[in-house]
Amino acid sequence: MTNRERRQPKRRAACWLAVGLALLVLCGGMAAFLASAGGSASSVVPNPRGQPDETLAAAGEGAGSSAGADEEPDAVDWEYWRSANPDIIGWVSVDGTAIDYAVAQAPDDDPTHYLDHDAYRSWNPYGCPYVDAACDGFEGACTVVFGHNMGFGATTVFADFARYSDEAFARSHPTITLATLQGVVELEVSAADVVDGSSALKRTDFSSPEEMRAWYEQRFSECDVQIANNDKASQLFVFVTCSYTTYANERTLVYAQPSES
Repeated sequence: MTNRERRQPKRRAACWLAVGLALLVLCGGMAAFLASAGGSASSVVPNPRGQPDETLAAAGEGAGSSAGADEEPDAVDWEYWRSANPDIIGWVSVDGTAIDYAVAQAPDDDPTHYLDHDAYRSWNPYGCPYVDAACDGFEGACTVVFGHNMGFGATTVFADFARYSDEAFARSHPTITLATLQGVVELEVSAADVVDGSSALKRTDFSSPEEMRAWYEQRFSECDVQIANNDKASQLFVFVTCSYTTYANERTLVYAQPSES
């Protein structure tokens, strides 16, 4: 055996050791990032009354304890939120899930701002659920609301919307509550669909409610989960989050319609 042949196993071992150390450093860095991100997120988890949840917990109070005697316990303190961040225009919640978040309006000049900024406008990888910049708040025929799927830690954002691809889950969580500056709207889940994120399925501009209904009738027929399509509804809401089941770049879309329509 030549000296070169004798050295090759040692070189291979050294190479794998270097790779292993690099992976350990990378994993450690990722863990540190996630820990710091999780801490950052948990420190700014908002509640409708305008106080971080852990502030209330430390005081031994419930989330709605600061509400007045004539106010709903979970009523949104719009005076607080409009002063804290004028972009906050709604609050979305779903009973029996972790979905309970402020909703911002994405600015026209920075449509993806809230992908990495929270409800307090601070940088945060958890972001803040937001209405698509092409939408006029919640007033249009079709409102699209985006939120991250953070399936780890205490702050999961819109992760539970990804579970609507399971029809049993969708049927057992049929109502989405949306509080706005104008009042509270109860939305009934209509359908859910898992799609390739590169699919051109987003549409927010319609000339009339009739055009929106015709478009949604086709969309409804293509959905993986079909609950009920109210063909007289004048508005449609789409809640969008990432999911990780079929496509490399995947989204789950949850369609909902106002229950009073």
